[in-house]
Amino acid sequence: MPNQGDTTSSPSVSPSDSAVVTETASSTAVPTAEGTLAHTGVDATPWLLGGAGFLLAAGGGAIFAARRRRIDDSDGPAHS
Repeated sequence: MPNQGDTTSSPSVSPSDSAVVTETASSTAVPTAEGTLAHTGVDATPWLLGGAGFLLAAGGGAIFAARRRRIDDSDGPAHS
């Protein structure tokens, strides 16, 4: 009987012989961001919206005043 003192009957397989590739958690993890994000100008949004609202209100008021003046001017001389 050859190798009576050897109790292992199956040969060992080295990692280079296996065809299975396993991914570890570190290879699929998303890297974490360091520091802060770039400044994109979002801080100005309330000012831009407020300015746009003011301009719309001023334009609407100007149109209302111009129409009212035109109506008043056309009715004025006809009543004399």
